[in-house]
Amino acid sequence: MRTLIAAAAIAAALLLSACSQKEPATRAVTAAEDALAAVADDAQKYIPKRYAEVKAELDAARAALGAEKYAEALAMVQEIPAKARVLAEEASASREALAAQLTGEWSRLADAIPGLLDGIGSKLEELAGLRRLPAGLDPDAVERAKREFEIAKNGWAQAVEAFSAGNLEGAAARGLEVERLAREIRQAVGLEPKDAEPAA
Repeated sequence: MRTLIAAAAIAAALLLSACSQKEPATRAVTAAEDALAAVADDAQKYIPKRYAEVKAELDAARAALGAEKYAEALAMVQEIPAKARVLAEEASASREALAAQLTGEWSRLADAIPGLLDGIGSKLEELAGLRRLPAGLDPDAVERAKREFEIAKNGWAQAVEAFSAGNLEGAAARGLEVERLAREIRQAVGLEPKDAEPAA
């Protein structure tokens, strides 16, 4: 009988201890969730691997909390708010570095693409005035170049519009697409040598 009473007393003590840890562990996990959520957007975009590492720690703490391992959960999340602050700093630095890179890329594109497009337009006008295309130009390729030239002009207009709206990343991405297309068109109409065929 005394053994049963002692066992019951121990069980009650353990239950009380677990209950006393549940509330602080739950609060700590919630605080860690809030801290990580506050930096999640930028961190996932600019430093996804670092974010994933901290997120895995939080997920492990959640699992421990769900398994009623309150002491473990509490220990696991102690450093997550501080790590979230570090993530915010790293994401900000990465964002600024990317912005500097994109600014340089846009500056180069803004200098190069208008000239590329003007040259294509002049060449197409020249070819349109000829009775016969110069040797080495494929008539089908030239007709396709005319259609693609309109696509390139529209694409550049969209890139400029994106830049004016403050979407530097979108502007640079669209500008690079236009540059690639313009190079292909220039090759098709004889303004640039065609890329060498890859070796067999």
